[in-house]
Amino acid sequence: MLAEGQLAETQALRLLEQHGLILVTRNHRCRCGEIDLIMAHGNTAVVVEVRLRNNSRHGSALESISSHKQARVSRCAKLWWVQQGQRKFTHLRFDVVALENGTEPQWVQNAWQISN
Repeated sequence: MLAEGQLAETQALRLLEQHGLILVTRNHRCRCGEIDLIMAHGNTAVVVEVRLRNNSRHGSALESISSHKQARVSRCAKLWWVQQGQRKFTHLRFDVVALENGTEPQWVQNAWQISN
């Protein structure tokens, strides 16, 4: 599964780069969890959750992002923002790239927001 996950992240990275985003870091880990990709889009840091589903028995890739998962990614992003992000960027955004077997990747910008 790890190799599939890394392949999905690489596909997502290529998609985002084709749209002009620039990689800041990949697989950023903190005590709260992990961020798959952090991208730069102008003056916005884009935190990207990459989701892969080989079948829809347990819902779609987008449906698999629970509020608990959003909270974990958000906490990790806040720590990254305080430590590094706010020096380089003025905005923070949360996107999702969903990959499902046999379909084109789906990029959802502003998939969720956090309060300050």
